[in-house]
Amino acid sequence: MRLDLSLSQRPELQLKLSPQLIQRIEILQLPAQELLELIQNEVAENETLEVEAPRADQQPTAATLEQGGAADKELDEQVSDQLESYTSYNEVLKPRVRKDDGETDPKLAAMANAPDAPPSLGDHLREQLRFASLPEHVHDFVEILIDQLDENGFLAVPLEDVRIPYDDTISRADAEQALEFLKSLDPVGVGARDMRECFLMQLDPDHENHELHRRLVSEHLDDWRDNKLPRIMRALAIDLDTLKEAMEELRHILKPPPGRLFRTEVVVPVRPDVVVKKNEGRYEVELEDDYYPHLSVSSSYVDAVRDRGLDARYRRDIKGKLDRARFLIEAIEQRRNTLRRVAGEIVKHQREFFENDRLMPLKMRDVADELGLHVSTVSRAISDKWMQTQKGIFPMKHFFTGAAPGGETEGLESRDSVRIKVKEIIDGEDKSNPLSDEDIVDKLKTLGLDIARRTVTKYRKMMNIPSSRERREY
Repeated sequence: MRLDLSLSQRPELQLKLSPQLIQRIEILQLPAQELLELIQNEVAENETLEVEAPRADQQPTAATLEQGGAADKELDEQVSDQLESYTSYNEVLKPRVRKDDGETDPKLAAMANAPDAPPSLGDHLREQLRFASLPEHVHDFVEILIDQLDENGFLAVPLEDVRIPYDDTISRADAEQALEFLKSLDPVGVGARDMRECFLMQLDPDHENHELHRRLVSEHLDDWRDNKLPRIMRALAIDLDTLKEAMEELRHILKPPPGRLFRTEVVVPVRPDVVVKKNEGRYEVELEDDYYPHLSVSSSYVDAVRDRGLDARYRRDIKGKLDRARFLIEAIEQRRNTLRRVAGEIVKHQREFFENDRLMPLKMRDVADELGLHVSTVSRAISDKWMQTQKGIFPMKHFFTGAAPGGETEGLESRDSVRIKVKEIIDGEDKSNPLSDEDIVDKLKTLGLDIARRTVTKYRKMMNIPSSRERREY
């Protein structure tokens, strides 16, 4: 067998994206706040960019829209589905860190003035532990147990598994003493193994119905959750009124898992990208981007590039920055035009929503075909963008919904409309004899909607509506 080396040529077609094209794609899909940060970083790094007065609310001329549409088509011709794999900035768009110029960073100042984070469950428990009279090694093991609590405040790890690494200093009796002390701390339920034990720890032993409460929680918590009241009545040998009274008492006694009391949710303010206003019966689209700085290219640096008397290396460096500034300005303007055009199509197709709260079927492909864009461009244009209407602020993706087949008179109904009808049917049912999913299917057929039972089940679960057995009221 002989191996030979040889050279050969073959034609090959590859898709290569220029940094400028990648920049346009990334800027198109950036949320408002990230775009603002990008602009601020570019202005700080590129001296050829100048900031003018804040952008006035300008409506585009026909020529501007035509140019925007042509630019979008040009971008679509160069971009295929392969672009979905691009998830990071190119060198032009990498976020840059401002150099320390000795001035106060407004972001750091804002962080310094921000309120302190509320204490966590661990902080709350350790504060109580500070005043405990425990042997030092037991005290230390309580600290270890606190670190093992999950987000609910439960000790989901077996106690022995926690103790084994400290076998030489903590005996089983010491570990159990530490756990019992942990369970005695506030809030009640800390250190329980699960929800059932947490509830049992909350019961009042002095309550006149304590034994009934204990059996109901320890033996029939799942039956209570599944609304299997007849089974509980037979097992406990009680009547319906007694059971209902006990359940009502427990609803006032039992509290959520202790860890939930210390959860903090960060509320991120939403800034709309598009505002829809009604003017003389017509809905008009306006971009909410007045807070963006209006960028322009510095004329003095343009003159410097033309000055052949300056150092050639300096001129090349300035020319590169001028090109980068121009590409950024063009990409931002194209983003505005694309966002306005897509928002306009959404408003045109979803007028029924603005009038009667009824979403009509609409796919991104429909808008893309109408505007002569690639569907990926539409997807990027609405990504993390928000629309303010007279009915509230909605993510722009909210207005794109699939269709469910309907009758001859109803035509096509959006999935949201079907879900609303399912909820209305359930809200109007007899709670002592709730409708099954099959019954709901029959009700929908009378409304001209032929929906499969599994679809009704899926919509019901999406709305967190329990099954007919669980909805039944005794």
